Amino acid sequence: MLGAAGLLALAACGGGGGGSDGAGANPPSTVAPPPTATPLASTSSNHFPLDANGVAVYTSTAGSEVVVVRVAGTQVLADQQTATLLRRQEPNTPAAFERGYVATEAGLRQHAAAGADAIERAFDGSYVMRWPAFAGDRHVQLDTSIDPGVDVDSDGRPDRLALRADVTVLGLETVSTAAGNFNQALRVQQVLRRTLRPSSGLPEQQLVTTTDTWYAPGVGIVRQSQAVQGEGAGNTPTAVTQSLLRYRFGTRSNDNEAPAVLSMQPGAATPVRPGAEVQTVFTEEMDAASFTPQSFSVVGPDGRAVAGTLRVAGSTAHFAPAQALAAGSHRIVVGADVRDLLGHRLGDERSSFFMVDASAPQVVSHWPTDGTLNVALSATVTITLNEAPARASVDTRTVRLMLDGATVPASVSVDTGSSIALQPTAPLQRGRRYEVVVEGLQDLAGNPLAQGLRFGFHTTPGRYASPERVLPPTNGSSGATTVAAGDVTGDGIPDVVYGDRGDDIFPDAVYLRAGRADGQLAPPVRLTLSPELLASPTQRCYMSGLAIGDLTGDGRADLTVTSPNCGALVLRQTDTGSLEPAQFLNELMQVLRVADVNGDGRLDLVGVQNYWNKVFVWLQQADGRLALDQTPGLGNVAGRDLALGDIDGDGRIDLVVALRAEGPETANIAILRQGPDGRFELARHLSTGSTLGIWGLAVGDFNGDGRLDIAGTTSANAPASVLLYLQATDGSFPAATRLPTMDGAFGVLAGDVNGDGRLDLVVQHEGWFHVGLYLQTATGTMAAEELYASTGRSIEVQSVALADFNRDGLPDIVTAASVLWQVPLPSGATASSAARAWRSFSLRSGTP
Repeated sequence: MLGAAGLLALAACGGGGGGSDGAGANPPSTVAPPPTATPLASTSSNHFPLDANGVAVYTSTAGSEVVVVRVAGTQVLADQQTATLLRRQEPNTPAAFERGYVATEAGLRQHAAAGADAIERAFDGSYVMRWPAFAGDRHVQLDTSIDPGVDVDSDGRPDRLALRADVTVLGLETVSTAAGNFNQALRVQQVLRRTLRPSSGLPEQQLVTTTDTWYAPGVGIVRQSQAVQGEGAGNTPTAVTQSLLRYRFGTRSNDNEAPAVLSMQPGAATPVRPGAEVQTVFTEEMDAASFTPQSFSVVGPDGRAVAGTLRVAGSTAHFAPAQALAAGSHRIVVGADVRDLLGHRLGDERSSFFMVDASAPQVVSHWPTDGTLNVALSATVTITLNEAPARASVDTRTVRLMLDGATVPASVSVDTGSSIALQPTAPLQRGRRYEVVVEGLQDLAGNPLAQGLRFGFHTTPGRYASPERVLPPTNGSSGATTVAAGDVTGDGIPDVVYGDRGDDIFPDAVYLRAGRADGQLAPPVRLTLSPELLASPTQRCYMSGLAIGDLTGDGRADLTVTSPNCGALVLRQTDTGSLEPAQFLNELMQVLRVADVNGDGRLDLVGVQNYWNKVFVWLQQADGRLALDQTPGLGNVAGRDLALGDIDGDGRIDLVVALRAEGPETANIAILRQGPDGRFELARHLSTGSTLGIWGLAVGDFNGDGRLDIAGTTSANAPASVLLYLQATDGSFPAATRLPTMDGAFGVLAGDVNGDGRLDLVVQHEGWFHVGLYLQTATGTMAAEELYASTGRSIEVQSVALADFNRDGLPDIVTAASVLWQVPLPSGATASSAARAWRSFSLRSGTP
C-alpha cells in the first residue's frame, strides 16, 4: 500500500500475460469542479508518503498472515525521472511484487517495474490520483486494448483484452483500524473493466473489479476493499479487505515497542527428530535483513553453529538444517540486534535448549507374551516401550487386537510412562487365539517404531485353563503313570507327586513338585526310594498307585507308593518336610487308598491288584507301622480299582471294588461291608448289565439324598457312559443311570469342584488327552460333561487328582502329565478370589 493506490489492488497488480500492442494509455480526462469548490487533498496533504524508511503492515480478510509493503529503493525511468520503488510481500509467496511511483504537482503516477506483465505495463505512466482532488472528481486512468498472449477460442489467432479503469473521488471519511483512528481519510474508487474479445467472434467475457481505497494524510493507504464480478468470479461478488496494522514513515509510527520472543521451537519438554525444523515466533513481523549468522544461530552438541537455511516470514523465523541434526542437546540463540519491520531491536539475547532424539523406539516387553495360554477373558494387554510414545500416535489403528483376521473392538491408552494398555470393550471369547499387532507408533520426537510387533495368546478355554505341563519337558519321560495331590512337605500347601514311567535312560521314579506360597509349583525333585523299588536289568518297577496320609502316627502326611511288580513303600515325612523310606510292604498292589478303616483314629492302607482276587487291608499299629490285618476275597476275579466309604451308614468304612470282569451277567462291582468285629463280610455284587466291565470307581452322594452312591467308568469306545449307581432308601442299588461321556474313560474321582457344597465327578479320558467334568445340579442330577484338554496318558485309575494348589478356593486338577488350573467364572467365585486366580496365571506361565 504505502500511498500506492493500486499496489494492493488486483487491477494494478496485473493479471494477464504477453506484451502490449503499443496503444498505450489514453491521456487522463477529468471533470472540472465548480470554481468555488474546496479541494479535499493536494500534494501538500501528503496522502502518499514515500519516505525512504517507509513500511506498512496490513491484515487481510483473505487469510491470517499479514501483507507487508515497504520502500525498496528507486528506479530511473525512461524520461530520466526517478521513481520510488515499493515492494509488496504476500504471505506464503516467495516472490515479491514491485512497482514504481512518482509524485508531482499534477498527481501520482505508477510505473511498471522490470519484469512486469502486459497488464501492468499497460498502466505504465497512468495517474493513480490527480491533484488537487475534489469530491466527485472522475478521471479515466486507462482505456486501451492489449494482446494478453492467450487464445481462448483455440482458432490459432491471438485474442484481445480491452482495459478501462475509471477513478472517482468519493469524499472524506473516518476509518478505524488496528493502527488507530484516522480522520479525513480520502476515499477513492477505481472500477476496472477487463473485456476479453475472442478473435473467432465468440461472446465477450468481462470481469469488473471495484476497489475502494482510503488514504490518510502522512500515512497513506489505511484500508482497501476490493470486489470482483463477472466471468470467473461466480454469482456472488468476492470481496477482500486489507486494513493497516502497523506503519512507519519517517518519524511517524504507531508502534514504538521493541519486539519480543513468543516461543522457540522445538521446546525443552519434548525431544524432536533429527530432521526437525527450528522456529522462533516473535510478537510482530520481523525484518529478514536483520537476521544474520551472527544474530541468529542453532548451536549443536559439539558447540558449533549448525549449517542450514534461515527464512523469515512475517513474525516467524524458520531455520532448516542442511543435514540431519545430531543426537543430543541443541541451543537456539537469537541475538539482540534482530529487528522488527519498523526497525526496533530485540534488545536482549534470547536462547532456548532442545533435545534431538535420533533413536527409534523399541518394545521391551509385553503381556501376554507370545503363545501365553489361559489368558483371562477380561485381560488387559500391556506393551512397554523403552521410551514414552507420542500419545497422538497411539490409537486403535496402531495398536490392534485381532481375531481371525478381524479387528476386535478395544480402547487404547497410555500411562504416565512408556506403557500402552489395550483393553477389549467386551469379554474375549473362550478358548480362542488372539493376535496383537503394533505398527506405526512414534516416540515423542516422531521417530517411528524400529520394528513392528505381532504376537498371539490363547484365552482360557473355560472353567479349567489350558493344561500346564507337570513333567519335566526334557527328561525322556513317556508320561506319568500315577499322580496324587496333598501336603507332603508340611507347609500347609498342596503338593503334586507323580510316578514317572521313564525310559531306558530315565528309569521308573517318583517325583515331588512342592506347592509354593506364590501359587506356583516348584521344579520337580526326585524322591529317594528303597532298593526294593529300584528297577533292575531284569525287572521294571513302574509306579501304579500313590496315597497320601499320616501312616506313621507322627501327625505329618506321608506318601505311600506302590508298584504292581515290586511292592509298596511308605515314605515318612520328616520334621524338616523331606520324605525318606520308612517301611517296605512286600505285597504286590496296584491301587492304594487311605482311610481310618477300624475307627481307632489312625489312618490305615487298603490296596488291590488287578491279578489278585483279594483286597489287602493294612492297619496302622500304635508304633506307627502298618500290619497286614486281612485280605477279604473277591471270588474268582481280581480287583481293578478300590473306593472306601460308609455305604450302609453304620459308621464303619466299607469297601467298593471294581472287578476285572466283563459280560452282561457278570458281577462287575463288589461291595464288602465291614461287620461290627471289623471283619469284612462276603461281597455283594452289582452288574453293568452290558458286556463292559467297570474300570474306575468313586464313592459319594451324587444326588444329594444323604446316601453314598457309586460312580464307575467303563473305558468303552463311543458311545460310552459313566455309570451312576444311586443307593435306594433300603440300601439297595437299582440299575445304573448312564451319563453320556467321551470314550476311553478310565480314572474317576469325586470332589466339590465349583464350591456349591455338592459332589461332582472328574473323569480322565486315556488316549484322548481330555478331562471330563460332571457338575451336580441343585436337583440332584449331573449336568452334561464339560471337556477340557489335558496332556499325557495313563490307564492307571490313580492318574487324576484334585487340590487347590494356589489356595484361591477353586480346586485344580492334576492328570498324568499336566495341571489344569481352575479359573473363576462370572457366575462363580468371588471377586477377590478371581483376582488372585488371574494374577497367578501370569506367574505360572512357563513354569517347568
